[in-house]
Amino acid sequence: TDQVTTALSMLQTAKTHRLYDRTRLAAWLLDSAAPALERNLGSTSKQYLECAFWRAKLKLELDMPTEALALIAPVIDAQTASPMLGPRHPDSRRSLSLRAGALHSLGEHEDAKRILEALLEEEPDPPGVVGEHPDAMHYAQLLADILVAEGNLEDALERILRILEARKSTPRYGPEHSETLRVQQQLIQILLALHRKEEAMEVVAAIEVAQVAYARQVGKSALLSHTQLLKAETLGTVGRHEEALVILEDLASDEELPFISRMRTRLLRALVLSNLSRGAEGIALLDTTIQEIEAYA
Repeated sequence: TDQVTTALSMLQTAKTHRLYDRTRLAAWLLDSAAPALERNLGSTSKQYLECAFWRAKLKLELDMPTEALALIAPVIDAQTASPMLGPRHPDSRRSLSLRAGALHSLGEHEDAKRILEALLEEEPDPPGVVGEHPDAMHYAQLLADILVAEGNLEDALERILRILEARKSTPRYGPEHSETLRVQQQLIQILLALHRKEEAMEVVAAIEVAQVAYARQVGKSALLSHTQLLKAETLGTVGRHEEALVILEDLASDEELPFISRMRTRLLRALVLSNLSRGAEGIALLDTTIQEIEAYA
């Protein structure tokens, strides 16, 4: 029907918007598409379950874990009961990992760990080895996040280093891929928490080298600005505020920077200005940033 066609088109459009940091708009599109898919195709149809999964995923990304948990529960029930899917199907396992992410966000770390450890045990790789499959890497990264939240920093560091090596050596990723960058961001945060500032800065330098080389190869890298933002954030954390401010002021003039990244840049600038005893400028910047965020919301 026309309703189904429109709803499926909204689902694909929502995924595209998410790629460009338009998460709130993507979530609205999915919320609008779901009733038509459920009404016309049923709550156990492949199309509806895909829409429901993405609704839960975006709720989690919008820091709404309770809503994400409520949305993903019936999806998991339908997927595990389906003769076409079952509990070991990749779609079912991704839904379980999303549940683990929501539980982690709600502070229910033990329940989240049990889910992730069970998922990793079912992977074909030997214990302690991070396989090349992207889902396995995702489970391992989320488990490392939980270890950090519990204060098990050394265990988290050991795990994240294995994941990083797997990302770099897997052909579909490599050192300049966005997923590799995410792992390096986790590594930096762990090193800073362990007060290993110099090592954290070395990771930042390695990221910058990889992204600059990739930009030269392809003409431009969309991750360069994100790399510079990460560098400024790390410099600020280790007390090198003047250097951080130079990078942030340069980023402020980047018209192609996504809205969320632009707002992060401004908030970080406000914090750096405050640390440089320029509190009045920081407060003024913070006020205008809050107004823009409220208008965007």
